[in-house]
Amino acid sequence: MVAWTRLLIAAGLVALVAGCSNPATGDPVPVGPPTVSCPANVAVSGASGVGQAVTYASPVTTGGTPPVTTTCSPASGSVFPVGTTAVSCTARDALNRPAVCGFTVTVVSSHLNAMNFVAFGDSTTAGENGNNPPPGGSFGNNPGHCTSILTSSASRRVQAARPSVIDLANAYPTQLQAMLQARFPGQSLTVTNEGVRGETAAEGVDRLTTCVLPTDKPGVLLVMEGINDIGGDQDYSPTGSQEQAIVAALQSDVSDAVSAGVSYVFVSTILPVHACPFESTICRVAPPDENPSEYVQFAAMANVAINQTNALIKSRIAGATIVDSNAAMFAADPTLNSFFGDDGLHPDPAGYTVVAQAFMNAIVSRIPITSLRRMRR
Repeated sequence: MVAWTRLLIAAGLVALVAGCSNPATGDPVPVGPPTVSCPANVAVSGASGVGQAVTYASPVTTGGTPPVTTTCSPASGSVFPVGTTAVSCTARDALNRPAVCGFTVTVVSSHLNAMNFVAFGDSTTAGENGNNPPPGGSFGNNPGHCTSILTSSASRRVQAARPSVIDLANAYPTQLQAMLQARFPGQSLTVTNEGVRGETAAEGVDRLTTCVLPTDKPGVLLVMEGINDIGGDQDYSPTGSQEQAIVAALQSDVSDAVSAGVSYVFVSTILPVHACPFESTICRVAPPDENPSEYVQFAAMANVAINQTNALIKSRIAGATIVDSNAAMFAADPTLNSFFGDDGLHPDPAGYTVVAQAFMNAIVSRIPITSLRRMRR
């Protein structure tokens, strides 16, 4: 009897031990502490001088006893100053066990080593609207400092700019200033529009030296003239000597600007022209007999003369950066259908955008840009 009793007790103990070791009925296995993984380092360029708000991805957590919360300092969306700032992130689970990771946010403020730009030229600089001719007898220049100096005709009358004549809001200098401010938001960059309707390259030499250079005192001069020398009395058939005269006038502009202390001079090629619509009543690129059926052929002939002069500009002008606005327009739309108003001579707002971008590309390629970085600890 005693032996049987002992056997039953032993069997009960075995069963009890077996029951306690069953994972289905035992205590849960303890969970390890949390781990946290931070996002990659973040770099932001083109910020203003005071910094920029930066949004970054949230850290990724694994493990830990839920709920697991994460905090980062500085928080995502904060304004980060120029330089490199360390960001620290902490994950903490319900048992108050922490895990830490870190990364950096680098903010770069780009500074263009020039501020005072002057756009100098004729109606394509002024921003003439190619869909609405100016009222009879008016000259309709932009309200720049030096647009009242007109050397070609005493009968020309200057009046305030208006969108139907001079569309300043869409003129290339206005668009260029917006591009510069977007690219270098920490700087007060200005582009003064000194465009005069109807001015020839030779007339521009006098206005540049007598008014623009001494009055505006540009640090950067942007020149685009010559179309009135090729069109106008030449009817887009200039002689070789007349083309040489255009280049000589532009070279005088460059030399005079450099002598006056202008740091950077940019000279644009002459813009192409476009065939007027058949129904146009204000066509400026028309054959002598003004036969609409000949508009396309005449515009093509005009562009041949323009290209010949542009080849001289690109090969003969010294001391300036050449901006090939003509090529930029053909590259953006080989048909030019997107870029001209009804007069065939003046770009529409989209065409002026192409010109502004061509100047912008040349500016950032030529003028030094300083990246400002300050290390923060």
